[in-house]
Amino acid sequence: MNCTAAPFSEDDGPTQIRNQIDYSLKIEMEVAKRGEAHRPVRVYADGAFDLFHQGHARLLRQAKNVFPNVYLIVGGEYEHALSGLSLR
Repeated sequence: MNCTAAPFSEDDGPTQIRNQIDYSLKIEMEVAKRGEAHRPVRVYADGAFDLFHQGHARLLRQAKNVFPNVYLIVGGEYEHALSGLSLR
C-alpha cells in the first residue's frame, strides 16, 4: 500500500501533469480496478471524524485500497446539524 502524501496542486510537477490530462476521458470502474487508468483516481471520503477511532481508520484504508492508483481526499463534516453523542 502506497500511503505517501499527495503533492500540493501548485507545485510544478503536478501542474504539468494536470495540464496534460484529458479529463473528458472517463475512467471505467473495471479499468481503474486493474490499475490501467490513464491518471490517478480520486476517491473522496467524508465523515465526522471529531473523535477519530479504529473504525474511521478502517474506512479510510478501505477507501484508499479501492483502486491501485489513488489520491484519497478526506473531508471532515463539522456542521452543527450533526447530532451524535460524540458531537455534543
